[in-house]
Amino acid sequence: MKSKVLLISLIITVCVLWGPLNVTSFSGDLQITKEFYESCIVKEIVKCDAKSALLGSSRSRNLRNYAKMKAQEARFLVAEKEALVKQMLEMKLEPKQYKVELFLNSRFREKNRYKK
Repeated sequence: MKSKVLLISLIITVCVLWGPLNVTSFSGDLQITKEFYESCIVKEIVKCDAKSALLGSSRSRNLRNYAKMKAQEARFLVAEKEALVKQMLEMKLEPKQYKVELFLNSRFREKNRYKK
């Protein structure tokens, strides 16, 4: 009985410690990492498109300006998707959602800073 409880507690401990680890962060396979980056960019494009819907439906000027910026960001991400993935691969950016989002936001703001 004691050995059964010990074995079950050991399995649970291993699962709890191993579970949250991001599998792709340990992978040396560039194709998996590239696909992760691409999926993050697609998710970000979908978010921007959803927020840009406020452009026609909101009466608030601030929300319309925000929606316009998100529409610009979506166009930027679509146009520069391959270049952004290449940059992230060259930087060996850790494949985590929040790091990719931070990278994409910084690149968009960098581009907009010089565009004005």
